[in-house]
Amino acid sequence: MKYCPDCKIIKDPDDFYKAPPKKDGLRSYCKLCSLKRNKEYMVYYREYSKKRYSGDKEFRNRRKESAKKWATPEKNRAHQLVYSWVKIGRLTRGLCEICSSTKVQAHHSDYKKPLDVKWLCPSHHRNIHISINN
Repeated sequence: MKYCPDCKIIKDPDDFYKAPPKKDGLRSYCKLCSLKRNKEYMVYYREYSKKRYSGDKEFRNRRKESAKKWATPEKNRAHQLVYSWVKIGRLTRGLCEICSSTKVQAHHSDYKKPLDVKWLCPSHHRNIHISINN
């Protein structure tokens, strides 16, 4: 016997789909609840897709902005290189160059020099980007 958390009923194991990675080899939800949850998800996903591909400009603009964030390969390479060098210990985080805070982020003034970074706290880093964009 197994408990379904959705319908809150103890059912026979035959009423559950198989899931080999689980301890008991069965999914958490019974077959009826699984079908109901899948239908609800499909309704949600249909609405999501309609918004995504229709004339909802606000939705598309948000998607474009998030895509722009990773659109520059040079910028991505610089971020990934700093992350990996810090992780393996070749590059150490310093203190914020303005306020000496220990919680810092790497700021690239030139993405062609990926390891030439200034260590800045999040508020000073944000201020520098605001002044650059204006």
